Amino acid sequence: MNNFFIKYNNLNILLKNNYSFICYDMEKVNYSLINLIKNNLNIKVIYLNKKLLKHFNIKYSNNLYLLLIQNNCIKVQNSIIYIFNLLKKQPSYIIYKNIKLKKIPISEISKLSKQNLILEIINFFKIKITKLINLLKKYGKNIN
Repeated sequence: MNNFFIKYNNLNILLKNNYSFICYDMEKVNYSLINLIKNNLNIKVIYLNKKLLKHFNIKYSNNLYLLLIQNNCIKVQNSIIYIFNLLKKQPSYIIYKNIKLKKIPISEISKLSKQNLILEIINFFKIKITKLINLLKKYGKNIN
């Protein structure tokens, strides 16, 4: 068997074994950013050429990068939001077993996550400030 069919068979086995594929068009993205994504999310990144895209029934004119993620809904969502915040790119496709999703409303998900992040930061500062105020009150009582 040649290299192409080995890669194709391995990807099919991963699809059957509870993995999700997220396809991105990263044609003009620096390779160091792809390495940053790979290291921060602990995922595997594979380059798909047009021949492999045709075998997965994906009609796309450019070449895609495929992110292999174990099918955990939270991990998939976090990785999509991370890439969207880093590169401002939406995934071209999300493939899970026999399901292919093409359009995903990421901006809404990302705004929700940013709001949650801001609320977490506000709560963190609120707790620190209340601890500081209580400490100053105790210090004031000790001086008097």
